[in-house]
Amino acid sequence: MVNKYNIDFSKEEIKDEVIRLTNQLWKLIPMWENNEDWKK
Repeated sequence: MVNKYNIDFSKEEIKDEVIRLTNQLWKLIPMWENNEDWKK
């Protein structure tokens, strides 16, 4: 997949990044619910 800057990303790279970001979100949700400092 080529983006608007003509950088070619493989589907595997995109998949890995989506998984990483999803995992980060699932880690932050309980912190936010418990009023912990989740912005740090």
